[in-house]
Amino acid sequence: MNISFLKKRKATSLGIDIGTSSIKMVELTKGEDVLKLTNYAEIISPKLERKSFTPLEMSSTQVLGEGIAELIKKTLKEAQVRTRLASISIPVFSSFITTMTLPFMTKEEVAQAVTFQARQYIPVPISEVVLDWTLLKEIPEGGPPQKIPILLVAVPEEIIRKYTDIAALSGLQVKALEVETFSLARSLIQDDKSSICLVDFGARGTNITIVDGGMVKVCRSIETSGSEMTKVLAGSLNIDFKRAEDIKKERGIRRGGGEEEISQIISPLVDIIFFEIEKITAIYFQKNGTRVVKFILTGGTAKLPGLVEYFVEKFGREVRIGDPFRGIECPPVLTPILKEIGPSFAVAVGLAMRELR
Repeated sequence: MNISFLKKRKATSLGIDIGTSSIKMVELTKGEDVLKLTNYAEIISPKLERKSFTPLEMSSTQVLGEGIAELIKKTLKEAQVRTRLASISIPVFSSFITTMTLPFMTKEEVAQAVTFQARQYIPVPISEVVLDWTLLKEIPEGGPPQKIPILLVAVPEEIIRKYTDIAALSGLQVKALEVETFSLARSLIQDDKSSICLVDFGARGTNITIVDGGMVKVCRSIETSGSEMTKVLAGSLNIDFKRAEDIKKERGIRRGGGEEEISQIISPLVDIIFFEIEKITAIYFQKNGTRVVKFILTGGTAKLPGLVEYFVEKFGREVRIGDPFRGIECPPVLTPILKEIGPSFAVAVGLAMRELR
């Protein structure tokens, strides 16, 4: 038996992002002054256009959950992931995120008031959801009374059960379940306190989030997605989904040099996303007097060729692709790989960071 009373055990954290088209996991270890990448893995859906990993998509959720669990269990073993204590993501489309205001009251009164007022904002019975909230502004102890802004998050209990069941079948213990928006903000924004718009291009939809002062202030989800772009491209060119996906990733929405045809097919869908971004950021400015100063793009479609330039042309502000591995120590040989896959792993990285910062 080997027991050490003096050697400090390194904290290790595992983040698992069960997305629509893939499952991603990241294991981080906390060193003295830096986070270190211990492991990462990705399980890709074999038939993206017809199958989904998300347990909300299928009628036979028990069967699908068992299938996901087997994949996770196998990957944990093959990747030699050490910890079985995991933080797991919940997709935005299965949660309710909104803002509400309360009249001036003490901190002690807020909790009870939130539960009561939330009934007006959540479209399902409060008894059927797990409710969480945070103050968007500290309650002033002196000065004139002010309304209290609240960020409200609710997840149906049924969703919570499905994800905890998957974890149990995978041999995992759930440390936390977190709506993916908050994981993204943690990994991509970190200590930046400026007003930022996060645009997460997912396979099922696009999430548009405003983070200001390091806090999530607004989150909206629209159905226009990377998969929809691929489907439209496949239909227009009369090719299969896989070939269309390859062309989309290779040529994107670049203009000139013979790329116009592809750009003209995809750009209208990107413009739908732009319209929603304009509307959301304009409303935020009107309500708060704060202008978004930069955009961070993430998700599988973030690296679409020409997309950053298209954003700059449209909004005239700083635009960059998110790099969740920035500041995380890893073997130098992995640096170019992590730079490439970073936008797709931002949620998993944020989940792993949750318990280490």
